[in-house]
Amino acid sequence: MRKESEKRDSLWQSASQSPKKKASGNMPVKVAVVLGLCLSTVAAIAVWQRERETLAIELRESTENLRSALQEQIDGNSDLTGGNFSAGELLKATLPGQVLENLNIYLYQESVDGEFEPLAFYEFNAHTLIVDRLDPPKLSGRGWLCPEFSVPSSSSTGQAFRQLRQTQTTGKPCQRTLSVGDRQWFLLLLPTSAYLAPYKYWQSWGIFLGGSILTSLLATYLLVSGRYTKQVEELVEERTIKAQQLQKALEELQETQGMLVHSEKMSSLGQMVAGIAHEINNPVNFISGNISCTKEYVQDLLKLIEVYQSHYPNPDPDIEEFSSEIDLDFLAEDLPKILNSMQVGVNRISQIVLSMRNFSRLDRAEMQAVNLHEGIDSTLLILNNRLTAKAGIYGIKLIKTYGELPLVECNAGQLNQVFMNIVANAIDAIESYDKQRSQEEKKANPSWIAIQTSVGNASDIRGGYDYVTVTIADNGPGIPADIQKKIFDPFFTTKPVGKGTGLGMSIAYKIVVEGHGGTIRCRSSVGQGTEFTINLPIRQISTNQKPNLMEICVA
Repeated sequence: MRKESEKRDSLWQSASQSPKKKASGNMPVKVAVVLGLCLSTVAAIAVWQRERETLAIELRESTENLRSALQEQIDGNSDLTGGNFSAGELLKATLPGQVLENLNIYLYQESVDGEFEPLAFYEFNAHTLIVDRLDPPKLSGRGWLCPEFSVPSSSSTGQAFRQLRQTQTTGKPCQRTLSVGDRQWFLLLLPTSAYLAPYKYWQSWGIFLGGSILTSLLATYLLVSGRYTKQVEELVEERTIKAQQLQKALEELQETQGMLVHSEKMSSLGQMVAGIAHEINNPVNFISGNISCTKEYVQDLLKLIEVYQSHYPNPDPDIEEFSSEIDLDFLAEDLPKILNSMQVGVNRISQIVLSMRNFSRLDRAEMQAVNLHEGIDSTLLILNNRLTAKAGIYGIKLIKTYGELPLVECNAGQLNQVFMNIVANAIDAIESYDKQRSQEEKKANPSWIAIQTSVGNASDIRGGYDYVTVTIADNGPGIPADIQKKIFDPFFTTKPVGKGTGLGMSIAYKIVVEGHGGTIRCRSSVGQGTEFTINLPIRQISTNQKPNLMEICVA
């Protein structure tokens, strides 16, 4: 029952943990994907920033080159310096030597009333120079390249240039100032949409796409390897479970084999004991019957001698001499005593034979109502030789406190085996313990084994249930707590090799619990002795009607 409970607990734990394992199985893949995308994005942004800086530097260089070329044209032409020129002609004269791909050019000046007036506009896509009908510049999407230029809030030409930031700073990418006599012109280079085409950022796009592809490949690899690892883990787990099942089956087989061997030995022992008891019983009965007759015959002969002596007080000298030689008076006195002692011996043999037969109980292999005290006494009689004192060895005092027990429905032979195992173990423990004690200790605190029986009733539990209790206690060395948990396990023994099989208490547990629906419990403290309590139902009933005797014991 304890093993089944542990098995259910382990299955419940594995079932409750499996969703967590499944949920956490994809976590490495998710982390790798997120991390890969983040790294790719960060790297792409870094390269994209560098590409933007490169475009800004190129735009600044183009603006500065165009300003220098225009200023040279202005300074080298006296007509221009004097003001007899047009902005369109100036641009025409300057553009052939410039590389201004995808750049629109604005020339404007500040009027007397403070407004900005457009002078000329060169559109790169149409390769057209416009000096009239000028539209305001449009910086949608390109303001980051020309931060000094604000998008116009009015569509009128005059208002459109009013928001241009006047600056002489040459560090601005788009805007420069030209000196034309005593006036100032303003040069503005605005990139077209083609100037900022996506292919301009091929490095950042390449890094991002490459990182995404590598991340996808890594995620695919992790998924495949994860599935493979999961398959391997499932295979290992399956084989581990099979190995555990095989190990458990092997242990159960060994346990069953050991119990079968032990049961066979006990059965053979029971048959041998029963056979010996039967063979001894016949001549003992013959001797016992003849002793009774012999006692009568001897009494008759002695009476006859008395009659002869009364009628012939002076016998023949030969008779008188022989009577003195055999000490007839002593013989007449001692012969009845000898016959009585022979009768006592025969009765003792008969009692031993009866105990042997009661212990084997081959005639009561099935459940029958028996007297438990007879089985206990038979067991004690067989073990009596180990309980009595010997030369230099203190005996073990036996204390019996029997209650008035009814006949108990049980397998008497099996229960006698239980009593034998417990009492024999107690004797072994006491003998080993006494070897470590001094004579003074053994004299002051002699060893004992106490057996007590009583009747219990659990009328308050499940409608009433009568049971008997057999308690076997001793004042031996006691059992440590860690060993108490194992005493009913098969093949567990604390005895030296060859002294015990480790099956005695395991078989006792099976006989009491599984065979009779009872309980067996051990209580022990080191140095305080050991107590086994056996509870047995008085009447065997069906399994579904049996109450839990463990609850009865606790109650």
